[in-house]
Amino acid sequence: MFVRSMIGGSLLLGLLFTAVGVWVAYESLGAVTWDAVQAEVVRTEVRRITSSQRRGSLRDLEFGYAPRVTYRWGIGGETFVGDRYRIGEGSSLPWHETREEAEEAASAYPAGAEITIYVDPDAPGSAVIDRSASPFILVPLALATPCLLGAAVGWRNRERIEEALRRGAGAAAVREA
Repeated sequence: MFVRSMIGGSLLLGLLFTAVGVWVAYESLGAVTWDAVQAEVVRTEVRRITSSQRRGSLRDLEFGYAPRVTYRWGIGGETFVGDRYRIGEGSSLPWHETREEAEEAASAYPAGAEITIYVDPDAPGSAVIDRSASPFILVPLALATPCLLGAAVGWRNRERIEEALRRGAGAAAVREA
């Protein structure tokens, strides 16, 4: 039963990653047809990107710096505010190693400047500055691959694995199978 649960969990996780990956890829490809609209930059800031890890001595592992641009646009008498840079990347422009590099990238978007953004015609509150595909859209699909392969290999060898566990041979017998 344990082996089948592990196989099922791996399959479920793989299918979840696949669904997320397909959805993000679909949305990214759809952005190519979004409408170009003029927007005003409301604010630009540079944020330090960190990962707070509570274990051990790693408190704030620094990854770099990223500019964040907040912009405003209007469609059909409605005003919208957004900060999404590119599908699959969220609100920040690409990361930079130093604050100076990030500030230089941010200088292209000074407050009050007019910029071109791309707006989803079916959801005018959804917009991006850059409608090209992010390399991060492949991450969920890359994570799905080992999960699905593990489930397939586990399913194919489930009887051998269960037999080895029943005999009490443990991991050594499973490795030999």
